[in-house]
Amino acid sequence: MAATASDALAYVSGNLGIPTTIQAQLLCVSRLRVVALSMGAKSTREELLPFLDGLREAPDVGDEVLTELAEVLAGFEEFVGGADEAHCLLTPLAGMCTVDETTVRQQAVDSITQLCKQLSSQQIHKHLAPHVLQLLSSADWFPPRVSACGLIASAYKGCLKEATSGNDDAKQKCKELLEGFKKMCEDPEPMVKRTAAAKVGEVAKEFPGKDLTDEHKDILAAYVSLLGNESESIRCNALKSSAEVFRHVYLEKPPVKGAPATTTLSAGQSYTTCRDDKSWRVRVALAQSLSDVTHTCKSARNGAEAEVSVAQDLFTELMADNESEVRNASAAQAAAAASVLGAEFAIEHLVPRLTNLVMDDQQSDVQRTQLAGVLLEMAGPIGATYARTVYLNAPDGSPGLVSRLLSAEESTNLRIAVISMLPALIDVVQIDAADELLELIHEQCGEKNWRVRHAALTLLTDLAPAMGVTKFDSSFMATNSHFVTCASDNCALIRLDFVTTMKRVGETYGGEWLIAQIMPAIRQLHTTSEKSNYQLSAVVLHAFTEFGALLAKFPDGLKELKGFFLPAALAMAEDMKNVNLRIIAAQSLSTVLKEGWLSDEPSVKAKLETLKEDSDPDVSSFAAIAD
Repeated sequence: MAATASDALAYVSGNLGIPTTIQAQLLCVSRLRVVALSMGAKSTREELLPFLDGLREAPDVGDEVLTELAEVLAGFEEFVGGADEAHCLLTPLAGMCTVDETTVRQQAVDSITQLCKQLSSQQIHKHLAPHVLQLLSSADWFPPRVSACGLIASAYKGCLKEATSGNDDAKQKCKELLEGFKKMCEDPEPMVKRTAAAKVGEVAKEFPGKDLTDEHKDILAAYVSLLGNESESIRCNALKSSAEVFRHVYLEKPPVKGAPATTTLSAGQSYTTCRDDKSWRVRVALAQSLSDVTHTCKSARNGAEAEVSVAQDLFTELMADNESEVRNASAAQAAAAASVLGAEFAIEHLVPRLTNLVMDDQQSDVQRTQLAGVLLEMAGPIGATYARTVYLNAPDGSPGLVSRLLSAEESTNLRIAVISMLPALIDVVQIDAADELLELIHEQCGEKNWRVRHAALTLLTDLAPAMGVTKFDSSFMATNSHFVTCASDNCALIRLDFVTTMKRVGETYGGEWLIAQIMPAIRQLHTTSEKSNYQLSAVVLHAFTEFGALLAKFPDGLKELKGFFLPAALAMAEDMKNVNLRIIAAQSLSTVLKEGWLSDEPSVKAKLETLKEDSDPDVSSFAAIAD
């Protein structure tokens, strides 16, 4: 018999309404979608949601369960009747915004924000705004006000759209929301003020482009106050949310150091004055926000040359800060800064300072690696012409930036990071001008450190499509090539990845290329392995399975499979001295049989039948896989 709505509700109340284990409660919450589906939209709205709304006050329901419940309700609109009825979910979620536990409140705020994407402006004005105003007016305890700070932007956006359509009540609610947020920026509770500082940018983003009201101007004035707050964390949060504020204010030079203090500073001056803040964390936040602020200024005011000049001076000062944390934070933003502050500024001021930080062996390996990535990311913003000047060798033969970075033998991680960024750099300088970079990659294939060799080897998969077969062959396939010697490298990972990499390059250039350029090296391995060790024979078998799909597509490829690979694999399968080689041979032959490349060769199946009777259980097990 089908379950009724009362049965489904009884299941929920039986697991959440009485003392039980947290595992049972979490399982019940995870099944709420199924419960709601069985109850139907109407019963879910009228019975299930009111029950769930009361759980926040239930003594036996823990914070972990409430957090999970808030997350589930974010995607619950289809079970309450669709978007037209989704506003009913606001009541239980708004209730969870009053809970003391931070994780519950934050998840409830996030879920309401996500839900607002499905709600109309009319629903937001009619249903969300009253909840937010109620949270704002909560004087007994600060958690509801903290939650309200995160919801004001969404509520204001919906009300503003309704107000634009002539709704007088929506206009009044817009005013009340902004007034309430201003009070949060001045709240005596540090937690509330800290959250308001982090959300001021989200609220400012919803302001109209012009004709700001007194309430809008009060928020901008509150932003100035937050930047001057005695709490370091509040100042940091305000700086991090500054970008949207600068749609409505101008970036201005700070007062001259040592000059008499003025009565009040503008928002732009308050922002730039943070360069002199006593806290290095505040200066770090300034450095992290400056690129976004400058981008906003340029977008909002068609270039904003004067403001860009202010930002250039400010970024230069931060790059030269006496605290290494500030210098590194500024350097980490260099690529973003280059895109908004200009290529010439980047080359003159950012690249030299960033290069010094990367080459400074007093820095940690992690920092040097991170900053090296930023340094190479700057190639895109400064453009091909400047990138060739900065990163490639000079006409007089002096090493370019990439050569210097790859010569830093004391930091393997740094060199690997640089190698991984080279395809992007080649895209910028263009492949025709990248011979020097290709030569550097080839040299890294012969480096003594196996991690460097491996990084250079696997890079070729990305380079092959852009290079073309002629340039690839001339760069990497010459006689005594470091790249080709990877096939017989003393590191097993490199030997096997040589085959895998060549398979992928072969997919770009075709199976004929594999036969012409790679098969001679594979044949040489086989000849050598017969005289020395079986590990090179393993590479031949790996090539058999990796290259098989490509070679089986045309006659010459089939000839290689039948004339070379298959006899070699059958011979290795009979090597009674080396069980490891028989295992690998069994794996290879099983793959060949399953894929059907050599379906007309009875010797494959016959050999596998023989290997099933092998004295080693691993050999017999792998031989049976193809059945």
